[in-house]
Amino acid sequence: MSRQRGSDECTTCNRRPTPDDYGRLVCDCPNKFWQSKPSTAGLPEDRVLLQKHGLQLIERPNDIYWVGPYGRILYLYEDGTWFCDTAPEKCTTLEEYLARYSETMREASGPRSEAPAE
Repeated sequence: MSRQRGSDECTTCNRRPTPDDYGRLVCDCPNKFWQSKPSTAGLPEDRVLLQKHGLQLIERPNDIYWVGPYGRILYLYEDGTWFCDTAPEKCTTLEEYLARYSETMREASGPRSEAPAE
């Protein structure tokens, strides 16, 4: 399954809903409230793919998400979409994002030093 990046932006103000002071999800539109979309752990093949890239499944009451080694949080949804607020906009599929994520992880860990020849 190739998951596509989800978009929860308001089509009126083009802003992604965020919690207000009362914990309600709001965008910039007056008197417009949003409900969060329930997340899922994903299909077995999703789980294998995410674990292969070093992400760990977190299951809490009313919240399921994946966390990467650098604290990036990724959500999977039952409609076949995914979301991670730190993912570059050009990453439209989960596979593209994970390839980019892996590349970033390799760069962050620095060059591998080879053992001196004996």
